[in-house]
Amino acid sequence: MRKENWKIIIFEEDEKPPWADVVLQIVEILGPIIGVIFLYFITLEDLTPINAIFGLAALALGFAAYLIATIIRNGQINLIYLFIIVIFMVFAVVVLYIMKSLIQIT
Repeated sequence: MRKENWKIIIFEEDEKPPWADVVLQIVEILGPIIGVIFLYFITLEDLTPINAIFGLAALALGFAAYLIATIIRNGQINLIYLFIIVIFMVFAVVVLYIMKSLIQIT
């Protein structure tokens, strides 16, 4: 592992694990499923702010999963991508925690 400008090289191209391309293909298959989940929660009953935020959390988790798969496939971490992943994951976890609290209250 070595550092370059805004990147951390995990492995070189010739050291790429054989499962890296499979991971990206699985995430590409799961992308539409996450999109369906997003649309389901948006149109669950009405377009309420809670449904919209919950759908956005599902979309954020899907995008973070795609970025993680891209990192594994390319063998390098762009630090800007890592920052975006952390923001998406924190947003999704906070929203899901708030939703869990709201469901327990009602």
